[in-house]
Amino acid sequence: MRPGVTTRLVVLAIVAAIALAAAGQAAAERYIVLYPERGWDVWGAGSDVKEAGGSVVAAYPQIDVVIAESEDPGFAAKLDRNRDVEGVASVGSVIATAAGWG
Repeated sequence: MRPGVTTRLVVLAIVAAIALAAAGQAAAERYIVLYPERGWDVWGAGSDVKEAGGSVVAAYPQIDVVIAESEDPGFAAKLDRNRDVEGVASVGSVIATAAGWG
């Protein structure tokens, strides 16, 4: 395994844990989308996510990760078929609150 991959996987696990801790019940699923190292840009990622039926919540180009939401149960499968995406995983549901997404 390349040295940077281990660090990226640890960061991905931390982001997943944070997203799960913040997840509520119902509405949309939140996903972590992993892109190849230095092989993407935020605008392209937004387009990929939108085409799969979701929206970008946050982008972390430093670690090649995008956080996305979608109400489409087939979102992960659609995005996973994209050759520009290295991996996608659901991290749970989120609900809207008065303060924003929780």
